Amino acid sequence: MQLKCGALVSWAGVLFFASTVQSAPVSATPNLIVFGNSLSDTGNLVDAVGGSGFFGGRATNSYVWNEYTAKILGMQLVNRAYRGATSNNDLSPATWGNFSVPSFHDQVAMWLKETPNPSQFNLDNDVIEIEIGGNDILHHMDGLATGAIELAELATKIADTIATDMQLLATAGYKNIILWNLPAVDKTPFVLELNAGALIKPVIETINAATSAYVKTVADNNAAKTNGIHVFDLNWLTNLGLQPEVSKHLGITNPTDACYVEDADGKASVCTDPDTHFFYDGVHPAGRMHYLWGIVAAVWTRDPNATIDVNEIIRLAGAYDIDNSNSENNIIVNGITPSQSESEVIPSTTSDYATDSASNTPIPTNWAGVLFFASTVQSAPVSATPNLIVFGNSLSDTGNLVDAVGGSGFFGGRATNSYVWNEYTAKILGMQLVNRAYSGATSNNDLSPATSGNFSIPSFHDQVAMWLKETPNPSQFNLDNDVIEIEIGGNDILHNVVGLATGSIELTEFATKIATTIATDMQLLATAGYKNIILWNLPAVDKTPIVSGLNAGALIKPVVETINAATSAYVKTIADNNAAKTNGIRVFDLNTLMNLALQPEALKHLGITNSADACYVQDADGKVDVCTDPDTHFFYDGVHPAGRMHYLWGIVAAVWTRDPNSTIDVNEIIRLAGAYDIDDSNRENNIIVNGITPSESGVIPSTTSDYATDSSSDYATDSSSDYATASISNTPIPTKCH
Repeated sequence: MQLKCGALVSWAGVLFFASTVQSAPVSATPNLIVFGNSLSDTGNLVDAVGGSGFFGGRATNSYVWNEYTAKILGMQLVNRAYRGATSNNDLSPATWGNFSVPSFHDQVAMWLKETPNPSQFNLDNDVIEIEIGGNDILHHMDGLATGAIELAELATKIADTIATDMQLLATAGYKNIILWNLPAVDKTPFVLELNAGALIKPVIETINAATSAYVKTVADNNAAKTNGIHVFDLNWLTNLGLQPEVSKHLGITNPTDACYVEDADGKASVCTDPDTHFFYDGVHPAGRMHYLWGIVAAVWTRDPNATIDVNEIIRLAGAYDIDNSNSENNIIVNGITPSQSESEVIPSTTSDYATDSASNTPIPTNWAGVLFFASTVQSAPVSATPNLIVFGNSLSDTGNLVDAVGGSGFFGGRATNSYVWNEYTAKILGMQLVNRAYSGATSNNDLSPATSGNFSIPSFHDQVAMWLKETPNPSQFNLDNDVIEIEIGGNDILHNVVGLATGSIELTEFATKIATTIATDMQLLATAGYKNIILWNLPAVDKTPIVSGLNAGALIKPVVETINAATSAYVKTIADNNAAKTNGIRVFDLNTLMNLALQPEALKHLGITNSADACYVQDADGKVDVCTDPDTHFFYDGVHPAGRMHYLWGIVAAVWTRDPNSTIDVNEIIRLAGAYDIDDSNRENNIIVNGITPSESGVIPSTTSDYATDSSSDYATDSSSDYATASISNTPIPTKCH
């Protein structure tokens, strides 16, 4: 695809243009210098080629993010962004009629030529913010779709050209340089209408990962002479903005549809309530998302370590009255009030800019505990924050299947009514969650093929293969400190239940096949260098409402036990074979944990009064009945735990990940439930929404230094039949990471 700006530029077939390309004033006021494309352009393309664009030549219905940022920080805005710009016209040429749209490379070259002798004050105090790369995807869409262009190679080229020009800025003496990574383009109306999300998302992830790695090198090479070269995570911020609770406080009621729509004949239709839309056209955010972005940019520019989570977004939205904002009601028009500029809202000093080491690129240190929106399959960032990498099925999926095939799922695409276990675990441990689980996944599609419509659901085997292909060169820090947690196998039973019931499939042989394929892929992860690998065994499927309703518990229980025993044995072999080069390859006992949680005293302290029935029930005619008290149920539907069991699971996962020798019995569950107030929890009242208190973090083992102290020789000694034993510590589980 050759991108022609007269047809489809900078994400969509609509015109956005602007005002004047400014030169930086030499003054005692620092400059905010912006390079980029239509997400940042305040009207420069319109000024160059004519036209009107939307609001004052911009690609939206109000001011763009960097205008708010400059206003809040009291900086002089110098905007050099052009709608339609790519990273480099040699790689992705962009034109508008006969006008060659200045790429990021061109923008930097022109800037350095026009300002050959910036003052030392400006070099020390100006901030450069860059937003680029989306149009490169559009230029190469056809080649990526057909395979004519290899994704990793394109990502490397984009990353290299961006990093090279950032190096030019550092060489010129600029000390504060920021790159915003690619936003969640897969969530835009334009992409969703084309059903292209499954194509676009891995493209974005791969480019973002490559760019972060390249920019980290630039940051490290210039650490002694800059205050910081960072990557800010726009992809995460846009996904966070799309969460229902956030959208509510932004005054956004339509997160999916474009306000401005142009049909095939060029006839435009414009909604009457643009400020309540997340997207103004098929790809560009509307005014309120730009407002939020600008405020967050101000916060992070002042303090890259500032934590931005759901609660903080809500607080910022309230302070700036975003839900009532429009192009005539905002801080640019009205000015900033003392309550908006006070240090409790926006950090009051930039003196600590350099305290966030360049080694923390691509994201500020404190971002690790923030929930990355559920329906995004993330690539692991290269950073000083360890990643919690999750493979699995619907018990672990934060929305990946829904994102791939459409639909809504239950809560944000999950298979339950609240957050799932690994989101809590990552939050507690301060780790970056990288979730690659897909609802419906089996251990291997060659053994148990799984599909959703025409979509082949990535099995655990596929998830691992894709991961290793997309992250071919993880840093040694990540290999040493990342933790991989796997939850898989339940759907293999469902796929083969008839054969198991009739005897046409021999149970021991079947269990061996599942165990072999799981252990083989765990070996691939160990061979790649990952040192902390955990498998959760099969839960107590025999206790689920769907199995109980069929009176099939006596059939399913030995199936689960046999598979768990076989898997533990095979994984023990992998653990022994890799003992010298890993911190631990182990199995965590989800089966036991679930059975312990189902004991009456545990249920009481979890606030669960119904441990037998599903909350969400669908009859043979498709009619759905949903209970009014889902949080008091152990199961949300016929097979999946409801929110409070996931909460407990996530807390226990954090405990065991830190210390596999920790004893989890009914008394300990009661203690943890009390510390985290599980009996009063719901999806609006938990640590992800509210943050973690000292008393909550205090019940989790505080050190990860002894990861390898739990010998793999203790592997698999706890039979799954002993679910009621007081201690689960002798189950193969991993450990204290470092």
